[in-house]
Amino acid sequence: MKNKFKPILAQQLKQWLPALSHHQLSQHRFAIASTLLGDPNLLAWSNLGFWHNTSDYQVACAQLAQQVGLAAGLQANDHVLDLGCGQGASLLYWTKQFGIGHLSAFEIQPACIARIQAANLPQLDGIYQAAFDQLPLPDQRLNHAFDAIVCVDAAYHAHFSDFLAVNMAALKPQGRIAFTTLSKSNDWPQASLLNQTLTLKLLNLAYVPAQNLLKNDEIRTTLQQAGFTDIRLQVLDAEVFTGFARYIQQLDPPEILTVAAKADWLKIKMTARLCAFLAKQGLVHYVLVSARLV
Repeated sequence: MKNKFKPILAQQLKQWLPALSHHQLSQHRFAIASTLLGDPNLLAWSNLGFWHNTSDYQVACAQLAQQVGLAAGLQANDHVLDLGCGQGASLLYWTKQFGIGHLSAFEIQPACIARIQAANLPQLDGIYQAAFDQLPLPDQRLNHAFDAIVCVDAAYHAHFSDFLAVNMAALKPQGRIAFTTLSKSNDWPQASLLNQTLTLKLLNLAYVPAQNLLKNDEIRTTLQQAGFTDIRLQVLDAEVFTGFARYIQQLDPPEILTVAAKADWLKIKMTARLCAFLAKQGLVHYVLVSARLV
């Protein structure tokens, strides 16, 4: 790393830690102030977005979901499980854009579940307050019940083997999965210990533990050993990391913010700076993964 990055990132850490501490005390650690990002809807988006030919946050988020849905080969007659559905925008998207008539979802945040329940989506068979890296499944009727499982911009919060175990428990034979996650690039082993340590420290602050990061070939091998085929991995660094960082850089928050909103905004800014850092360093990729169970 060039020396000029050291004081910048040290200052970022000093800013980020108290903001995250306040955020943890006031609301769930995964909570995102979607209104500040540009989505005031009840079922709001809260992902990093796929910034292809757009500068609109809601469009970018929908485009990232589209990439996942297409990778999963979603079809109207599929029974679909959405893991970590957030505030529920993806659920509405699957129904409108892919014609999905049978949906179930896991979400850990009670406030998000309340939003989704208030929307009363007729296609939603069940919404469960559950982590997507813990077995058993919250309802035995979910075992091997799904044709496809999707997870948009959340899988990197879980250890991959645990996340995969939940997917396998819920999939039907020949079932498909698609999710986005983070992976170590091929440059990781050659990076300095300082670069590696700083990258892992920053990711840990974003609730991405070091043990969750695998290389792309390790992801592929793990999937193969678990009985998956048709495995595809696509790197989306420019469309996601760079796109989100540029969007937040030019975004002006409301002039008057409450103390809580200031913490929310600082968390968003630090996430954007982390994305810019990851894109510049090239040690961690944002990847779209899809596969089919044999």
